[in-house]
Parts: sequence; C-alpha cells; structure tokens
Amino acid sequence: MNYCFNPACEQPENPQEAEICLTCHWPLWLRNRYRSLKLIEEGNFGRTLLCIDRDRLNACCVIKQFFKWRKVETDSAAMARATQIFEKEAKLLLQLGEHPQIPTLLACFEHDKRLYLVQEYIEGQNLLDEILEQGVFSEQKIRNLLNDLLPILKFIHQHHIVHRDIKPMNVIRRQSDQKLVLVDFGLAKLLKFDSWGKTGSQYGTEGYAAIEQTRGKVYPASDLFSLGVTCVQLLTGTVVEELYQAEAGVWVWREYLREKGTDISDKLAQILNKLLKDSLKERYQNASEVIQDLQVGAPRWQCIKTFSGHLGIVNRVTFSPDGETVASGSEDKTLKVWQLETGKLIQSVISEPQGVKFAVISPDGKMLASGSGDNLIQIWQLPTEKLQHTLVAHLGIVHQVAFSSNGQTLVSASADSTIKFWDTSSGELLHAVTGHNAAVKTVIVSLDGKFVVSGSEDKTIKIWHLGSGVMLHNLTEHSQTINSLAISPDNQLLASGSADNTIRIWHLATGKLIDILTGHSESVCSVAFSPNGKMLASGSEDRTVKIWGLGAGEWGRGG
Repeated sequence: MNYCFNPACEQPENPQEAEICLTCHWPLWLRNRYRSLKLIEEGNFGRTLLCIDRDRLNACCVIKQFFKWRKVETDSAAMARATQIFEKEAKLLLQLGEHPQIPTLLACFEHDKRLYLVQEYIEGQNLLDEILEQGVFSEQKIRNLLNDLLPILKFIHQHHIVHRDIKPMNVIRRQSDQKLVLVDFGLAKLLKFDSWGKTGSQYGTEGYAAIEQTRGKVYPASDLFSLGVTCVQLLTGTVVEELYQAEAGVWVWREYLREKGTDISDKLAQILNKLLKDSLKERYQNASEVIQDLQVGAPRWQCIKTFSGHLGIVNRVTFSPDGETVASGSEDKTLKVWQLETGKLIQSVISEPQGVKFAVISPDGKMLASGSGDNLIQIWQLPTEKLQHTLVAHLGIVHQVAFSSNGQTLVSASADSTIKFWDTSSGELLHAVTGHNAAVKTVIVSLDGKFVVSGSEDKTIKIWHLGSGVMLHNLTEHSQTINSLAISPDNQLLASGSADNTIRIWHLATGKLIDILTGHSESVCSVAFSPNGKMLASGSEDRTVKIWGLGAGEWGRGG
C-alpha cells in the first residue's frame, strides 16, 4: 500500500502500483525519493509515517511531517524564522542521534511549505503493545527498564533537551538486541512559537506530565516524573487514572498491586514514589540520582573476558573441574581450551564430526546416555561399554538428555514437544509431560535432585519437580528459542541462553528473574557455571566465548 503525503487527502490509501494519489492526485513520491507505506501516528502539529527511501535501497525510515502552520505560512518573515529554528533544532536531534538508543536523524528539509524530518526506523515493539501482548512487567523487568532508559535521559539532559513525552508508546524494544530505544523527539516538543501560540507539546500526554509541565515549565525532573508514571503503569497494567486519587492527591499504585495479590520490594517502591512526587523539590532532580539509588546493594553480572578465535558458531562451553580453564566447541570443527586467568589459548584440536549428537555421563560415572539425532536413546554401562537399554523414546528427534544426581532417573527432551522421565535401571517410562507447545531444545537436572528445567522453541523455560513431573514455574521473559540452560553448583541460580542474544539469570526455586546479560551480538548457544558458581561462560553464534563475573553486592538468593 502507498499512503498519500497530502494531509488534506480524504482517502490517502492507494494501491502499490499507483504513482499519484487516486483521490487528490498528489505525487506519491516525496522529493522523488521517499514513499509512504502507512500512517504511524497523527497529532495536533503533524504526523508520523513509515516510509521507504529508494536512494537507500528502499530501506525503511520514519518521516515526521509538520503541517499545521497556517499562521506561519501566510507570513514570510514568520516562515523564515520557523525554518531557522527548525534547522537549529534539527542539529540538536542530529547530536542526540549519536546515542545508540536514540533514532538517527537522516535528513531534514522544507517542501511545499511543510517541514520534514527523516529518522532511522527502529524495528521492534513499543512497550504499550508489549504489555498488551505479554502481560504486566515484573520487578526485575522494571529495574531493567530503568537501567536502560536512565542513561538515555542523562545523555539528552546533558544536551539541554527535555523529552517532554515519556510514555510506553514512545519506548521501543529493538528487535535486534532487545535494547530499549527512546523515540519521538519531534519538532513539536522542541520549538517554542512565542507569539504564534504555544505548541501544546510542552504539556505532554495527559496523565504522564508533571504539574510544572502542565503549567508551561519543564525540567529534567519533568521527564523523570513521566518515567515514574510509565513504570507504575507497566507494573499494574491499568490506566493511569486508576493509580492516582485526585481527591487526596496521592498515588495508590502499590495498593492496586497488593489488591491483585502481588507486590515489589520496598527499595524499588521508594524509588518509584520519589519519581512520582508532585513537588519538584521532593522529586529526583536528575537521572544520575536515580541510577545511584538503583545501584545501592544491587548485584550485577558483568562480562569480564571475551575469547575470540573460533571461525564458526560456538555451540558448547564448559569449565574444567578445577575452574582454571574453559573449553569451547565450535562448528569450525575445533575444540579450544583457554586459560581463564590470562585468556591465553592453550590448546586447539581438530574434532572430526561424529554420528553421536549428544553423550552424557551420569554423575556417578557408571552410565552414559547417547543419541544420534533420531528418536532413540541408548544407555550404556561404564566402563564396560555394554549397551544396557535402547529406548524408543519419542516421536521426534531427541535433542538432549540429563541424569538425576543419583543416576536413577534420565530426563529426555524432544522435538515432539514432550519431556520424558525414565528409570535407568529398568528402562521404563516414569512420566511424560507436555507443557511445551514447540520443540524442547534443552533440559537440565539440579544437583540436589529436586528440579528439572526445560527450554523450548516456544520461547519459554519450565521448571518441573523431578519426582512427580509437576510443573512448578513457567518463565516467559525470553523472546526467542531457549538454546541452553545451566544451574549453579549450589542449586540457587539458573542461567538460560537464548536466540534473542541474551542470557538471563533466575532464582531456581522461585523462578524469579534476577538479571539480564547482554553483550553477544547473535544467538547464545551455550551457558555453563564455573565449579565455584562465581563465573558463567557463554558461547554464541557471534563466534565468541564470554566470561561473566558477579560484581559488587550479594544476591538475594532466598527469592
């Protein structure tokens, strides 16, 4: 579809092959370069269009068209001044676009007495659509949002810019790396028309704007107020009017949460309440203050080493028992061993591909379970290498198996979407569970023998009780296939690696999300904890191995 650039057009939608609008006869190519595909948003002072740029191989872009300038259009001096201000502010947008989480300004121009901004198109979902699709945010997800957005606000405030319209619709989770991107730095939020009348943009969106903003004054703290409103709306999943009692002048978002049977920590609640203070003096004055409060006592996993050298996808990582080396296997047919402390490559051997797709040894070293990429599992006695059982296990390919700590139970994960529990001595099926709705890619058993954890192409992680096969928790934070799982030696933490390029750290017993690790540029294929549980190794399709260490602070491992 082609969408007409004429804002007065009564039927702007046109067929793909049209060159001029069938309704108003306007050219459908702007400056013989840009073509509009659809309307994204329309406001009092203009509209936002999704377009293609044929000078950039038909790459998508966003064009903001400002058209309600009638008082300006009839006054040449006023139009000249407006254009001058437009160009000045466009330069500021160009500087802001240097930040990786702000859309880049690609062009600005005046055409047919209208002003246009061309910006980078961010492919992804805004947070309003995300909450409608996935449900309300958890405490950890709010913390991650604040950690992502506050540095952006700090950056723009340092450039003496106040966004003035922070809300879920103006925050997009970028599909490529799951980072949050702040959008809609439109001209209407930056220009002041003086005697031509106020833009109205300085008032922001009703419900999200601070009191001082509704009265025509804005400060960095005004953006922080809007950020606070955004957070409590994402936590509760309801309209802002339900979270504020106008008669008493108090926020009741936490009472709303408790009525729904949930809550957040007092520490985060204190931060959100300070963001929401009506009094400017009582509110946080800048983003750095909020960042500092968030970091007090908050543990963080950080990437401390990156090993590069593989020429193919790194699909397996593991620590040595003494924790001094890390081994990585790759589709480049090599197995590399790295010295952890120095990062030095100490061994690299060529490993010819074999028919065996997985081979897992029981914790007591007495059995080995193997598979060849079909629906069979073979259980062998060690060290005699005698075949004990051949299990016709699943209706689809068996992707992975895991032994219980005592070796009495084998758990298998299959492309048929099921997980099965087997008695290793008899080969009998104990349980078959069907909680996933797509192929189960990975499975792991906790060392204490209590939990089985599975990851699937359905983007979920499920935690099961080993003895009964009952599902205890369903984790839905990842946005792509779960490729790998690891449990810390003390059975407290669960790590998951996903095709969404992230690693997530969970509290195993409760299923609570603790941290999100970003740093890989492509799918995470494998994760493994060190023997002491203080480090995590990851391997990725980006051909690197990364080592993560726990920073300052202590985990609240009790959940």
